[in-house]
Amino acid sequence: MKIDNELIEKIKNDGRAVVNNVIKKENLDFCKEIINKNQAYSKSESIVIPVLQSSLAIKLLKLQFKKIFDSFKLIKISKNLKLQEHSDKFFRQKTCLDSIDLYMSKKSNDLILPWHCDQAYSGKIVTKNTHPSEGFLKFFFYLTDVGSNNGCLGYIPKSHTLTYCLKICFYNNELKYEPFWKLSDMRKLVSKDYVRDKLKKYLKSEVIDEFMINSNFVEKGNKDTYEYDLKADAGDVVIFNELGFHRAASPAKNDRYALRYFYKKIN
Repeated sequence: MKIDNELIEKIKNDGRAVVNNVIKKENLDFCKEIINKNQAYSKSESIVIPVLQSSLAIKLLKLQFKKIFDSFKLIKISKNLKLQEHSDKFFRQKTCLDSIDLYMSKKSNDLILPWHCDQAYSGKIVTKNTHPSEGFLKFFFYLTDVGSNNGCLGYIPKSHTLTYCLKICFYNNELKYEPFWKLSDMRKLVSKDYVRDKLKKYLKSEVIDEFMINSNFVEKGNKDTYEYDLKADAGDVVIFNELGFHRAASPAKNDRYALRYFYKKIN
């Protein structure tokens, strides 16, 4: 997979990008076979693939040779695609593969996940705020075709910049943590004058205003929009910064199969 500097800059600026026709059919079939054999059919259930040597050693002790083979093959796919090299370029420092997972979402008219931010602690109360740089760059490979109202990712461009600065404020104790996992909660939070005043230390007011305009659909009728949908075919990959606000559309036409690689900075 070739990712040039222009695409890297697009991911940094917008928070996401799509690269077409990355995974070969035989690898698509291999991944789908793993999912089908494990019967990962619920929305929350994923097949976590062991990556660390300690995890692989446990599988070996349990004589789970097929799972070890699957791990090696999926790791080899990531190496052939030079995912770590691309991740290094994005973060401008050495990174590592933290985890791999596979999952399938059954055909449904319900959203797989509503608009949210992965680095928002799921809206829970936290005792220690993490630095936003500790997050992941995700390589989200679709194993089936996706589109609007059929399982695709929607991502509000540049929303990752605002979330980054908000988390910096929490991390530096400039603001007291308030839940922001849901898009509606984030809008309420950044609408407060004292929050905007703190954020202005790190970004221009225009960034906040743009986010509010781009996310105002959540206040309307169905609270969703197709405007930011990233349509993709089987074998395409969406690369995105998990700080941005995104949602997984309902897989209304067919079951959705996916493969994900997570990369993080090496401290």
